Amino acid sequence: MNDILPEFGTPYYLKVDIETADHFCLEALDPNDLPQFVSFEKSRLEDLFFMHNLGYSRFKLIAQEDFRQLGYSPDQASKWSRNLRPLRSRVRRMLGRRAPENVAKKHSAYGSSGPFGDETDGPWRQMKEVAFTWLAFDLGHTGDPDPVWHDWFDVHCAR
Repeated sequence: MNDILPEFGTPYYLKVDIETADHFCLEALDPNDLPQFVSFEKSRLEDLFFMHNLGYSRFKLIAQEDFRQLGYSPDQASKWSRNLRPLRSRVRRMLGRRAPENVAKKHSAYGSSGPFGDETDGPWRQMKEVAFTWLAFDLGHTGDPDPVWHDWFDVHCAR
């Protein structure tokens, strides 16, 4: 990063995808010359806090399978847990624990990076709301499919 950005300039949008090593790239960002938008893989919650401390104030958790935003409200917790628990095994059997062939949203192909910035799904959220959603998902409280099978999210950040 320290060699690339001085040579080519700071991008408007920076997509980081280094398979659980994204934090090395994020930590190399110059606090005085930041991209307007950054996205990285959901791996370490500390990276979300780091980006907030760097000056990013708006965030989204975007599923890379369908490019939808993951949201969570504590008011939904008991409803999701009670209603979706019996459906999980049925859905897993129907899908054979595989991702559907074509679940891409809009004009993005399955497996692509998808939209970025203001083109991503849903409203921008505060860091604490995204952190809470992150933890709720990891603990299985969002009503989404099994986190082990469906944990392919990008964190999108905006200044």
